[in-house]
Amino acid sequence: MKKISIYIAIILISTVHAVLACNVCGSASGASYNGILPQYRKNILALRHRYRSFDQYELQNDNTKLKSSYQYQSVDLWGRIYLKKRVQFFFTVPYTVNTLASEQSETSTLKGIGDITLQVNYNLVNTSLDTSSTHTIQHNVLIGGGVKLPTGKYQQRNRDDLMFAPNFQAGTGAYSYTTSLIYTLRYRMVGFNADVNYIYNEANELA
Repeated sequence: MKKISIYIAIILISTVHAVLACNVCGSASGASYNGILPQYRKNILALRHRYRSFDQYELQNDNTKLKSSYQYQSVDLWGRIYLKKRVQFFFTVPYTVNTLASEQSETSTLKGIGDITLQVNYNLVNTSLDTSSTHTIQHNVLIGGGVKLPTGKYQQRNRDDLMFAPNFQAGTGAYSYTTSLIYTLRYRMVGFNADVNYIYNEANELA
């Protein structure tokens, strides 16, 4: 009989009192990452929830500050399928719920499927694949590449027919190409994971 296992990983919970951020960060549709990849040798189908929020202040002519609060939520259906022993196929289908609350206008909420990501990874190093291995410390190095498809809406407008900011949209309206390098170090039940991504975004029809 096949076993079905459920794993819950608590990575980091922190409280941030004050931070500075750039104006062009991929806070919503531009964000992309792999995260922790459990069960090295098995196919996976999973759900992942992400939540981000921040406040924006705009200085008015009378020196008062107008506050806007942004909330980004997404539930990702993602999976891993082994095509060969060292070749993995990944897919991510995000469903986003983005909310904007402003002191100047009514609250706006955008919901919908975001940009779907497809990726293939190759296992350069994976000591756990060797079932006869006696290594106490396990190493896993993945290198991969993929494409993000323009499946999410990206020209949604508010009640005044003004287009929302690009980062508030569910999608980007353009193809993006990704490369990644993932390293995992594991000692018994304790591990370390590092993930480096590079994304090249093509222009959409609004550029």
